[in-house]
Amino acid sequence: MRLTAQITTESLARFVGGEAEIQNQFEDYLFRAEIADIKVDHGSLVIKFAWCAKNRGGPFGGEKGPSPDWDNETNTDYSASLEIYNPSDLGDGRMTFQSPITHETVVLFPADDSKMNPERIHDFPEHLKDKQTQKWREWEASR
Repeated sequence: MRLTAQITTESLARFVGGEAEIQNQFEDYLFRAEIADIKVDHGSLVIKFAWCAKNRGGPFGGEKGPSPDWDNETNTDYSASLEIYNPSDLGDGRMTFQSPITHETVVLFPADDSKMNPERIHDFPEHLKDKQTQKWREWEASR
């Protein structure tokens, strides 16, 4: 049985409050975002982000590589067809979805895992900054 058959809205609930990292070496992008809602809808992985940031460099392994600087991204919606994305368990509660067709990789971090430092994100929404800073500090202290 393919892991895709086991991906349900219920199995993804542990990622709410966690973060997602989305990258593509061919299209040269890297995003990081906090997961506000995640579900499977009509065969697609659908994520609503509380905030989203785009790296000023590029993806890991890309020509430029990632930059320490990020820009706030206003698009907070994401979806990917589970027909063309292969899910894998990375261990430590993390999950990845990779597509050989789009060349995109999506890594999901559970709520108690890796956090983005909002000080690195230019134009980060002020109303979210204190909460994200606290999450980042707690994660840093736990490492």
